[in-house]
Formats: sequence, C-alpha cells, structure tokens
Amino acid sequence: MIVYDQVDVNSDMNIKTAAQDTLSTALQSGTYSQVGENLVYGNSLGHTVLAERDEYRSRLNALETMMLSMQGKMARQDEVNSELRAQVEELGRASERFKQIRSRFLDTFRRDILEDPTARWTSAIGAGNQVAHNGNAVADARLYNDGFRDPKKDESLMVKVYGLNHTQILELCKLIPLLLGTSKKCSYTMYI
Repeated sequence: MIVYDQVDVNSDMNIKTAAQDTLSTALQSGTYSQVGENLVYGNSLGHTVLAERDEYRSRLNALETMMLSMQGKMARQDEVNSELRAQVEELGRASERFKQIRSRFLDTFRRDILEDPTARWTSAIGAGNQVAHNGNAVADARLYNDGFRDPKKDESLMVKVYGLNHTQILELCKLIPLLLGTSKKCSYTMYI
C-alpha cells in the first residue's frame, strides 16, 4: 500500500490527527494498480510516485548500461590509439632511415658523379650504407604484411634471410613487450 499526499498543517492542528485523516481519506479513495511487477493499493498520488520511481530506476539502469558500453568503447579506443602511436613511432624511425639513405645518395653523387675534389667518405655515406645494406626483420616483414611484397611469390626469401616467415616475425614482435615487461606495442626493430 502506498499513500502520498500533501497536507497543509498550521500551528493549531495536531500533526498526528492530520496524518490519520489523510490516511483515512486515501484508504477510502484508493485503487489497485500494477506498478512494475507489484500490485499496489493507494491513492492516485501514491501510484504516481511509484510509477515515477520505476521510471527513474529504468532510466538509471539504461544510463549504467550506456556507461559500461562507453567504457568498453573507450578501452578499445585506447588500444587503437596505442597501436597507432607505435606505428607513428615506427614510421618516424623509418623516416630517419630513409633520410640517411637519401643523404648517402647525395654525398655519393657529389663524390662519384660530380667528382667533387672536396667530397670525401662522409659519415652520412657510412650511416646510409648501414641502413641500406643491413637487414631489418620487422620493417621487411611489414613489406609483406602491407602489400608491398607478395608472400605467395617470395616468402621463402624471408625464411632464407631471417629464418622465419613474415607472419612469424610480426608475431614474435608482439611478444617483445611481454618479454621486456613493458606495455609498448611492437615498435622494436630486429636487425641481423
């Protein structure tokens, strides 16, 4: 049973009497209704209060469900962001290696084609040679993974050079953070 009412009580009234009168009136005018899963008896304001309570509970449950969903989406977005950060870091390192190769080209061109008498074996040529001629297992595996090389045609080349195919190298790369005890995604370079 639910009874809800607003009563004006002045200083001359006995509050207990006012409450008894309100309850008596509510019981005489009360009705049965279904509120949620409960059968209730009470006055119309009491029914309204229960209905509003059920509606607020329903809204609260919907908001909690939405919040859990948003937390899951945020966690997945954090994973995506972490992967993208690792890719940006790898692109930055690849860009530096590319710059070393291009610098090597310019110094070699000056020395060999222009036959510049002031050109000599610069550190840029040495650094560029190291980048150009040494292996980089992860970068080479990504060439296959990103569609620059066809694994069906020359996957055996990766096995001959590194002893693993491109998929194995990238899977091994995923384990490096676990082995090192870090949360970083694979941005490590494996050289031969």
